[in-house]
Amino acid sequence: MTSTPERRDELVAAAAADALTAEERAELDALRAGDPAVDREIAELRALLGRVRHAVPV
Repeated sequence: MTSTPERRDELVAAAAADALTAEERAELDALRAGDPAVDREIAELRALLGRVRHAVPV
């Protein structure tokens, strides 16, 4: 499966926010198989989201 850069970004962002559907999760798994940087990007984005959540009062 070939993914566009935009779709890749959407999947990474949704994964970082724990907002993937089952179909998107399967798509992300296929993307991960061909691109080992995906997991690193998800982890970095999750860390950033955590810092933002702590910095911005709810």
